[in-house]
Amino acid sequence: MNSKPAILIISNYFNFHAVRPEAEIFLRLSKKGYPIVNLTAQPNSFQEQFENAGIVCYYGQPTSKYDRQFIKLIKSIIEKHNIQLVHVFNNKAITNGIAACKQLPVKLIAYRGASANMEWWNPFNYLKFYHPRIDKIICNSKEIENIITANPFVANKAVTILKGHDVSWYDQRDKVDLTEIVHKDEITFVTVANYRKVKGIHILLKAIDLLPNDTKAKFLIIGEGMNHPLIQKLFNGNRNKEKIHFLGYRKDALDIVGSSDVYILPSIGSEALTKSVVEAMALSKPVILTDISGNAPLYNGKYGWLIPKNNPIALSNAIKDAIISSDMFEEKGEAGRKIIEQDLGVERTVEGYEEVYRELI
Repeated sequence: MNSKPAILIISNYFNFHAVRPEAEIFLRLSKKGYPIVNLTAQPNSFQEQFENAGIVCYYGQPTSKYDRQFIKLIKSIIEKHNIQLVHVFNNKAITNGIAACKQLPVKLIAYRGASANMEWWNPFNYLKFYHPRIDKIICNSKEIENIITANPFVANKAVTILKGHDVSWYDQRDKVDLTEIVHKDEITFVTVANYRKVKGIHILLKAIDLLPNDTKAKFLIIGEGMNHPLIQKLFNGNRNKEKIHFLGYRKDALDIVGSSDVYILPSIGSEALTKSVVEAMALSKPVILTDISGNAPLYNGKYGWLIPKNNPIALSNAIKDAIISSDMFEEKGEAGRKIIEQDLGVERTVEGYEEVYRELI
């Protein structure tokens, strides 16, 4: 008889690349003998891998914060599979999970990946993360844990477990031909982010505007929403606009990062450990990184340049320094990859989740 608790995971696994760090946690837990059931929306890009690992897959997606049919489905899965732990990964999963588990003898665990909108005085949080039915909150940064633990109602419920990566996931990437955009003697800087002010794309554009006109560089910005009026204003008035290329959404974003020279994270706050930076470092790319608290585990310095957030001058100076130091790219890139391999490996994440599960059971 299996002595390990049965776990129900409620999340979305439609985008293979975006959710891989999370999905890999449960693939590895399944190999360790945990009975796991996954409730997700279709299509599930991990379905074959889950089934091969013995993970049972159900399909459903809540249409609202309190979807009666979805709540009923959760209850039926808990009963059928003798679930002891329910782990929810998004807002609708949390509110429906709370309703489904209200009278059931299961432990309910929530995941939080951003520090924004977690104020103790926000009444909506008491319908989600601060609801008394939540037994544990797993945070993807120490900043998030600190915000939660400052609330006396949930002070002992938060724990930081970073979503780890396996550097082998990023080996043997396809090279992207950038010669139509980037000249042979230019340094390629890249960033990946959909437009939100917190992502700092406006800071990046201001920094580019401060560069000398003869700077040998091109800037590739991958992501949606760059038609925002603020971004277009800063682009159209930029002295170096010919150096800036908005590439929009790209399925081959990782390949473009792997084919570029330096990754830039211009974020100004409210983020946990930033997945795109971890990926760039796993691809052995030096990074220019702002000092947002969610990325504190990466504050090493050997991998690239750490600069103050919301500071176009500091970012512009870091870009100029990177161009001057281009002979150090390989050394800095390898140092970054080692940080991910040694300090942010997925096995550490799996061990952390196991510890939480053992504590609750």
